[in-house]
Amino acid sequence: MDGQYWSINRLVGGFTDNDIQLPEIHRKYAWSKRQVLALIDSIYKGYPSGSMLLWETGKRPKVRVAATSKGSGRPSPGPSYILLDGHQRLASLAAVLSGMPVRSGGGHAGAGPVEAHFNMGHPELPAAAGMDEVRRMGGEEWKQRRVGDDHPIFQSKSGSAEGSKEWIPVTKLFRDDVASIIAEKNIEPYDPNYDKYLERLNRLRNAGDIYLYPVQIIDKDVTYEEVTDILVRLGCKGQA
Repeated sequence: MDGQYWSINRLVGGFTDNDIQLPEIHRKYAWSKRQVLALIDSIYKGYPSGSMLLWETGKRPKVRVAATSKGSGRPSPGPSYILLDGHQRLASLAAVLSGMPVRSGGGHAGAGPVEAHFNMGHPELPAAAGMDEVRRMGGEEWKQRRVGDDHPIFQSKSGSAEGSKEWIPVTKLFRDDVASIIAEKNIEPYDPNYDKYLERLNRLRNAGDIYLYPVQIIDKDVTYEEVTDILVRLGCKGQA
């Protein structure tokens, strides 16, 4: 098994171009918008957010169309992979970065784009909470406090976000560039927040290249039966 580190842009590009496909055994996309926002928030802050498990294969087992896909179903020349673990995370990233609709199978996110908005003027990032505080609050309560509907850094589409100078669509930032966002929002160099906004926009956009996922790649000589056995032992069901 080969261990590598892949950038978000590399993973998303492979996923949307069908170079990374899903096996039939994966369940459908089922993440909520809250979970998607929590993932983007973790990436922005540089927190770890799991790993990916791929299987390099020549002759594919039965696959199905990914939750987000712009390709024809025919992978481009070169190595191709089956995504064994990391489906929910990678589909969420592909939807947010590309703006392509995500097809929900769990009834949570619904069919349509995942419209995350980023607050350029968010409060300064607080120091990380100690583990004693996290344990005292309880993991779920801490999660709700950190990423909720009124989260100061990322929100889903809302009237208040769309009408604000400081909130920008994450998809637009990745489709265009930082300069176009600055120009569209009429933020001039003499604006007292200019440097802060510029640094934060660059930090988020550059995460596509800088943020790296640990990727384990199962060799193409491993059989489908062996891969199934590996997934059973790991407890991988495509939920992450």
